[in-house]
Amino acid sequence: MRYMYNMRYMERPTKHSMKRRCFCHDYRERGIYMITLDVENRRPVLGRLVGEQIALTPLGKAVADCWRQIPHFHPEVKLLEFTVMPDHFHGLLFVRQQMTCHLGEVVRGFKIGCTKIYRSQLNDTPTLSGEGSYMTRTLFAPGYHDRILTHKGQLETLFRYI
Repeated sequence: MRYMYNMRYMERPTKHSMKRRCFCHDYRERGIYMITLDVENRRPVLGRLVGEQIALTPLGKAVADCWRQIPHFHPEVKLLEFTVMPDHFHGLLFVRQQMTCHLGEVVRGFKIGCTKIYRSQLNDTPTLSGEGSYMTRTLFAPGYHDRILTHKGQLETLFRYI
């Protein structure tokens, strides 16, 4: 298993698939988090750039719908903002009260729902020659990136970014 040394977060080794985690933070706690998920192999399957706008594919629209469903499964979570890009996803969420599960479980459920939709769309789409190596059976890359908003002004900056 590959480990890397992360000076920024308590200088503890982490598994590469965990991306960046703050070891001194309880991810069940109340707080605002920015989540970023990359599509496996950074494939642009969620949308395409049309002028200066992103035109979502049916899969991209389904990912957006899955994100909107999170509060139905986790009522402690309020969605603030999100954006679907051709090859990745950004979402801002607010954990209003301490959760019984870890934020990673919320993200895991979202990824599972999106992957199920992706697989069903793959089964409905005839494979083009040479496409087999390009397509995978999982939508998102392992792990996710998170950012814990702790400073004044971060939320406004991320709203503008998203």
